[in-house]
Amino acid sequence: MDGTIDEADMALNPCDRNPCSNGVCEVTRGGYQCRCDEGFSGFSCDISLGGLDGPTWLLSDLGWVAEEDMAWEAAANLTLDGDNATCWDPGSGTRYLTFNLGSPHTIFQVRFTGKMPSDFVPKSVMLQVHGGPGGNWTDIKRVAVPEMLNGPISFGGFSATGRLWRLQVSDTHSGLYNPQVCELQFFGQEVVSTSYTLLPLQETYTENLVSTQGKTALAVNVETNVLNYYSMRPDFQGLYGLQVTDIKPLGAYVAAEVSFISSASQVMYQEMALQDAVTMGTVNNLAVINDTGIMLTPRVPPCTVPTDLVFAIDGTVSPSTFSAIVAFIKRVVHTFTIGPEATQVSVAQGGSSPRLDFPLNQFQSLPRLIQGLDAIQQTDMPGEGRRFSHLGVFMQGNGGRTGVNRLAVFVTDGVTDAADFQRASENGVVTFTVAIGDDADLGSLEAFSPSSNFVLRVSDSYGLVDLGNRLPRKLCEVGVTSYMAVTLDVNYTTEFLTAASPGFTALNLAVKTTFLTGLQGMFGFQAAQVVNLIPGPMYSTRANIRVIAGAYALDAIQQKVLNISAAGQFGSYSFDTATITYNQIANQFLYGYIEVRTVFMQSYRDQFSASYRMLASSVKLNVLRIFSRLYGVRSMAVTNIKPGTMATTTWVDFQMNCAQTAVPSVVSSYLNVTDSYQMIGTLDILPGSGYLSIEAPRCGVEMDLVLVLDDSGSVGAENFNKLKGFVKRLTTQFEFGQDATRLGILQYSTDVKTVFSLNSYDTLEDINTAIDGMMYKGGGTNTHLALYELVNNAFSFQNGARPTASKVAVIITDGKSSQPITRAVQEVKTAGIVVYAMGVGSDTDQSELQEIASSSDRVFSALNYDSLLSLTGGLANRFCDDGSSVVSVATVDLDEDFNIDLLNVTSSTFITLRATMLYQLNFVLGRFANLILVNVNFQLSMNDKVRVVFTMNSLGYIVNDLQVIINQVASSGNFGNLTVTGAIFDAQGPTVLYGIMEVNRTFTSELRGISSYEAAALSITFKYQLLQSLTTSVNFARVTDISPGYAATTTLVSFVTSVSANVSDAVLTNFNTSVAATQMFLQGSLSPEFPLCPAKMDVVFVLDGSGSVGYDNFQRMKSFVKRVAGSFAIGPSAIQISLFQYSHFVVQEFALDTYGSISEISQAVDAVMYQSGGTATGLALYEMRQYGFSFGNGGRPGTRRVAILLTDGMSSDSVDKHAMAAWQAGISLYVVGIGSNVDMNELLAIGGTPDNIFGLSNFGQLQDLSNRLPNRLCELGRSTNLILSLDVTSVPCSSILRQQFACLQTALNQAGLSYQNGILSVAPINLVRPLEYSYIFWLVFSQYARAGITSAVNPATTQLGNLTVASVNVRDDDSLPLFVMVEVNYTYIPGMDQPNSAVFAYWTNVFETKLTGLENVTGILSVIPTAFRPGNIATSTIADVTLVVSQTASMFVQTALVAGFRSGDIDGHPVIGGTVSTTVVTCPVKLDLVFVLDSSDSVGLQDFEMMRQFLLKTLGDFNIGPDATQIGLVQYADAAETKFALDSFSSPTSLMDAIRTIQHTGGTTNTGNALDYTVQYMFASRNGARRDSTKIAIVLTGGASSDEVRAAAQRMRKSNVITYAIGIGSGIDYAQLNYIAGAPSSLTILQVFTGLIQLRNTLSRQLCIQPPR
Repeated sequence: MDGTIDEADMALNPCDRNPCSNGVCEVTRGGYQCRCDEGFSGFSCDISLGGLDGPTWLLSDLGWVAEEDMAWEAAANLTLDGDNATCWDPGSGTRYLTFNLGSPHTIFQVRFTGKMPSDFVPKSVMLQVHGGPGGNWTDIKRVAVPEMLNGPISFGGFSATGRLWRLQVSDTHSGLYNPQVCELQFFGQEVVSTSYTLLPLQETYTENLVSTQGKTALAVNVETNVLNYYSMRPDFQGLYGLQVTDIKPLGAYVAAEVSFISSASQVMYQEMALQDAVTMGTVNNLAVINDTGIMLTPRVPPCTVPTDLVFAIDGTVSPSTFSAIVAFIKRVVHTFTIGPEATQVSVAQGGSSPRLDFPLNQFQSLPRLIQGLDAIQQTDMPGEGRRFSHLGVFMQGNGGRTGVNRLAVFVTDGVTDAADFQRASENGVVTFTVAIGDDADLGSLEAFSPSSNFVLRVSDSYGLVDLGNRLPRKLCEVGVTSYMAVTLDVNYTTEFLTAASPGFTALNLAVKTTFLTGLQGMFGFQAAQVVNLIPGPMYSTRANIRVIAGAYALDAIQQKVLNISAAGQFGSYSFDTATITYNQIANQFLYGYIEVRTVFMQSYRDQFSASYRMLASSVKLNVLRIFSRLYGVRSMAVTNIKPGTMATTTWVDFQMNCAQTAVPSVVSSYLNVTDSYQMIGTLDILPGSGYLSIEAPRCGVEMDLVLVLDDSGSVGAENFNKLKGFVKRLTTQFEFGQDATRLGILQYSTDVKTVFSLNSYDTLEDINTAIDGMMYKGGGTNTHLALYELVNNAFSFQNGARPTASKVAVIITDGKSSQPITRAVQEVKTAGIVVYAMGVGSDTDQSELQEIASSSDRVFSALNYDSLLSLTGGLANRFCDDGSSVVSVATVDLDEDFNIDLLNVTSSTFITLRATMLYQLNFVLGRFANLILVNVNFQLSMNDKVRVVFTMNSLGYIVNDLQVIINQVASSGNFGNLTVTGAIFDAQGPTVLYGIMEVNRTFTSELRGISSYEAAALSITFKYQLLQSLTTSVNFARVTDISPGYAATTTLVSFVTSVSANVSDAVLTNFNTSVAATQMFLQGSLSPEFPLCPAKMDVVFVLDGSGSVGYDNFQRMKSFVKRVAGSFAIGPSAIQISLFQYSHFVVQEFALDTYGSISEISQAVDAVMYQSGGTATGLALYEMRQYGFSFGNGGRPGTRRVAILLTDGMSSDSVDKHAMAAWQAGISLYVVGIGSNVDMNELLAIGGTPDNIFGLSNFGQLQDLSNRLPNRLCELGRSTNLILSLDVTSVPCSSILRQQFACLQTALNQAGLSYQNGILSVAPINLVRPLEYSYIFWLVFSQYARAGITSAVNPATTQLGNLTVASVNVRDDDSLPLFVMVEVNYTYIPGMDQPNSAVFAYWTNVFETKLTGLENVTGILSVIPTAFRPGNIATSTIADVTLVVSQTASMFVQTALVAGFRSGDIDGHPVIGGTVSTTVVTCPVKLDLVFVLDSSDSVGLQDFEMMRQFLLKTLGDFNIGPDATQIGLVQYADAAETKFALDSFSSPTSLMDAIRTIQHTGGTTNTGNALDYTVQYMFASRNGARRDSTKIAIVLTGGASSDEVRAAAQRMRKSNVITYAIGIGSGIDYAQLNYIAGAPSSLTILQVFTGLIQLRNTLSRQLCIQPPR
């Protein structure tokens, strides 16, 4: 009996006393409830609802007229007396009369007077009602009005509800006047609503409140005070009545369930008024608990107690009963608040294949939960077994929470395994059992339930309807659990571990009988139950007993329990009362594991096998004995048994439940024992293998896991979001890290993209963020492409795959591939990847899933995307097992001639022999459930016979058995009906080698797709030739990429091969010799390391660091740089990398020659700080072209130049000219536009050709691009150039330059000059004569494309796409640069030195035009003005210009320029003078330049090295010599010293050698002393200073000076020395630096020493502008 029933009331019918004065009494489980007559409310129906009349003619009120229609006029005193003075007149033209009734009213009829003058009668009226906020006006009824009225106009026959009403009034019949409407009335009634709240009272729940009398008294008190409170609130009107519908416990207190009847428009204000009172703690004179969350709801307040509620359905019931059960669950959950902070619901089914339909945290709202319940399908047919306990429904991974009520409702028509009840009670779960029909065994169900009150019987499934109404209250009012532990004088036996054993049953009965006798009938008591029996001290038995009672009764029950226990006897079982503990301490779950020294058996996979139960019992018994002297351990259950880390060990996972206060002692005791001992009782363990924590252990094996997700059109956006949820839940089961699990994700539909790679993220937080960012795409279902991507990229070295890690892939799809998958599947399996195939829904192809998966037990099916979530726990364990597996190889030599068709996986020869091999292998190895035959390959043996190579993944414990079986095959001489000449088992596993081979085959565009027929044919031929060369060693060979070769008639084939570990060194050593005799092979390499791109290139990345990018996306761009750079061989003879970042300014983060390894580059990229700011892309292009590839920054003459620009928005400055200048400088530009704010025309203006533009919808897609771009760049490194001169008769589009070249690019693409045909770039290099339609392009192409180019463009070509061609000329690129400095007689204009200014752009155009127009000179391909500065006189300007000319024209151009310099005129330019050179023009100013270098403790060793590199690079910008620039160096700390004087060196080489010898000294920072020293000694004539030179001192320091600086700086400037100050780091003194610099333009502050890289680019330009003297 529970605390809600009063026995006295149960004995009598409470309605006999007629307690409902104005209503009908109904008997309820707790007493009675009044159903009140219309017009009355209250607990006893004694409150009159006088304010609620039926429909009536509403009294007219001027306030009805809505404000927006005040143009209508009405009589001052509106009285419905039938005269014409009470009319509304519309005034000037408006024809709508709107009324605001104040609150929603239901209207049935409208009328107005019939005595209006005839000239004012409207022809018709239309009644309309408004739908409320966001709604529209709706027509209700139109009525024609007679011209001659004989009486009132009344119209009805409708029913509509609203607050705003209006009449649409027509013109009058007479047409003379505006219409009038007189004495309008509405017939209807105000809309009322019923709302509910749960009012928490400041009153303890007592037994008195169970009785009808006590409940009634309290209810009336609540009603009176609430009504009085509202009556005193002048700001609230509209409450017509209320009723307390229930009084129930709320913890230890009382809650009154109150229903209100009130005006619908006033409910919100009514709620606010009640909140005010509750916040103050009183409602009138009623004391309440302050609850800021109190609210009024349109239905009875649901159960809000935080609860994890699981329905365990017997899946073996009949289909009709199953449907009734689902409907029953839906009825029950409607009474709960569903959400992460309230109630979570899960459903599990028992049967021959028990399953979790959905976990607790899958549906976090009631509508979603109902949808999930509707989608449930029955697991089993009637009559099969039932079992639930192993599903772990309350575990953390399935959404289980700590500190909430845990309830389970078992629904069955038979019996339920006692283990289900025991496991539930041990986990702190209160179980209810719903028994359906006569076959349900009530005896067994009640024996293992908390009490008989928790077993609910219905005669058939129809009874579930009523039970669905009654059960929610039972569930919501389940009391809190307290625990008692007592040590019995009974020897503990293993029998006590099983709830159904006779010993456990007898003791359970004795305890329950004793407790129930003592507690039965006690107020608030609900149940008592023996949770389990565990070992106590000295072989005794400890009983853990659970008492369930209302919170309000706990103190009384605790005293009663102790009184019962004082007798020291439970039935015939005695105990020492001193061993009793009783408390209400909450449970804490602990998760642990142990590795035991026993060989793993296949039967351990079945949790219901005898061997599993035996080992689980042994572990449970011996581990529990560790805690025999500790109180607080409440339960333990083995959750999983799996293979151990050794062939002779087994891993056992378990879960414990103990009091929260006992956790520290329990954990320390366990770890102390498992770390120190080999034996725990009778259990032989691996010392140090124990784990116990409140955190569930996650799979941490070294495994590379890639998920391949179908996001095709059939999936849909909603299901794709569910798929993302499944993936996120799955990831919680793993430990991620460099030495643990790595995760990658691919998405595929029509095409495939990498979401992130194996080496992208190491933390669960980062992984989940990336998963959240996945976007649904839609499209076809090209599973074959996803499989190729999986094997060729996802598991590649550059994407993070580790040689020692197991490779596991999971394909999740809801459909069938649009193309055959056989070849792709074989490629995947050849690579040693263990594959799972998961089909969702009914449109999947089971045969295709079987073909994809590594084995039939790695195929999973889900009914829909909702049910995916129930698979996460089991899948994680499976993946973890595969991640722990080892790879072994068996080779079987057959007496069969080899046929090349055995290398073609789609040939009948291959299919037939493979089927035979699989059949035979399954025959001999089929008993090993944990053996995966990853692949079967056919190779050449020594004598051109067939060698069958079996690659197997297995757990370590069966490797020895595999060895024995393969040896038996070898000794028997046959394999089924096939003759065997030998067989070898390699337990070490294979060694993977990577190779590149240039083959004697002309590349064609069809070979680009590795999945194409042409690529497959070449792959087969290549593998055959390779196998012939490496006959005895190869396990498999797989072609991974095919690309253009170094010559026009060759192709590069990248491949991976596997050989036995014991012969790998020999294979590598003899590789070149082995393949030399093969005519197909030209040259190649083989290595255990993944081959990096060997091309020689200078690559500059330009990253948009503007504010629109954001910090997180900038990090993604940095990752992109690292990933692309990681694909290249880095070094001075290979690829060099530089990085620029820009916003409204540009910074070169590091130069091409700054770093010589990928690790250094990665560290430097990581250190780059995000700028934020504007988007000056034009300026960034200028800086990149001007400095990125300069000799001083590591640029190498004759090396392919590549720039990759990433941006997410439109440029704030012009990009066209700067992009063109980059093309003209021979830079291949690739541009990546990200997001929706980029301008594709601007991107085309930068990239020059559509093939060089990559448009991405978001930054997450950079991951995918980082896989595709390196191959493009590497191919570019093997390319060559042609020059295309093109004259066309017209350009069929705008004369705007950018649009003209868009047309040109389209025409060239139409002519076949595209990447698909080997053209890597089409860059315009001469834009000077566009109005004459004459253009020059650089064609960058792969060698094989030369013939195609010659065919498309040649002297005979008259049409290119839609362009009419006048002449075409294609020739080899023989261009070279000339560097020109010319001084012209034009006054320098401020801004000419700013490359993104309009002045700079204007003068650039001027110089391009004039220099290109040199008379009688041909061969000038392009003109690139690079800088402007003031000339040597006030009216002159100096321009630095780079000319790109053909080699044959070089001398003519130089001669023409020199002649122009001498004559003072170049094409009309007044020229003062100039120079032209084949080398870069250095600073022409005559300088005496002294560097003053801080070598004190303010500068670290690494920072000092950066200063030294800064000096070395700066020297490259100056012409060194006695008639040019001289350089000296002072190094200082405590004292200053001369490292070399101004005249010490006259050549750059000797000067650089001297700089390389300087060493960091350390000491005090005395900058003032260094300044005086520099003036006194360095600028003296005896040390090389010249009278006619400009004297400059540049001070570089990293700290504040310890001596006086200001006076020393003044003395230096008085000596006519120009000073520059460069302060670096956080230790500098700004005031001191200002004194040194003397002017803001001469002061530079750098946050870090790496900023010196950017500074040297601008410093030399600043110094070379003729300074003032």
